[in-house]
Amino acid sequence: MTFVAIGAVAGSLLRFSLIIVLNPFTKTVSYGVLASNLLGACLTGILLALLSQNAQISDTVRNGLTIGFLGGLTTFSAFTGELLILLQTSKFYLAMVMTILHVAGTLALAALFYYLTKLILSFVN
Repeated sequence: MTFVAIGAVAGSLLRFSLIIVLNPFTKTVSYGVLASNLLGACLTGILLALLSQNAQISDTVRNGLTIGFLGGLTTFSAFTGELLILLQTSKFYLAMVMTILHVAGTLALAALFYYLTKLILSFVN
């Protein structure tokens, strides 16, 4: 449980840092939340590929990285809240674009980085 907590703090601090750095560019959407979700998707793909190749990683470390760090880094609740604000302010087109970027973008990046990592591992092993 300690590794999950440490991972969650680290992931949340990284997300907060991305928000601090990227959000001043616009008041309409949160580029920091988008960046944290897209980065989290890339890291998820890499981590899943590495974990599939290495069964020796303990559940404690695995949970610290996935539930803790990636759970703290990525955020569905912030995305949902921002989407609701866009809809309430009649920014329907922007809401649709942000939904596509978050959902399709994270899935595409997770898959891309998963397969790239598997490919790299096949050359290393």
